[in-house]
Amino acid sequence: SHGVSFVGGGTSSPRLLVIGGEHIARTPISDEKQAVWAADYHADGEVWNWRSIGAKIGNKGITPPPRIAHAQAAIDGKVYIFGGRMGIMMDEKALNDMWVLDSSGEPGTEEWSEVEYATTDDSSSS
Repeated sequence: SHGVSFVGGGTSSPRLLVIGGEHIARTPISDEKQAVWAADYHADGEVWNWRSIGAKIGNKGITPPPRIAHAQAAIDGKVYIFGGRMGIMMDEKALNDMWVLDSSGEPGTEEWSEVEYATTDDSSSS
């Protein structure tokens, strides 16, 4: 019910990100301190250090709603999440939104933003 993505490597520090999920069956984690976790790799000691990065991070202070059963993908240091649901029942509170967590910078500089969908007006093509 949670999503796990690996970002970094090359010139930036490797990082594992865990987003969303549940502690109680079909109930999204609503505590923002538990909603997003990062494990940062430190090559000098060859260790992974876990930290809660919470949901409201970055200078915008915006956050996606709590969710389970979402799709998640990492591209170029950014983690995209789409959809999922907020409710207990399978058809309850379905989400149709997309968010991106920019993790391309140093640990602690992650930032959420909502992806705006482009729309087209097909009525003029007939």
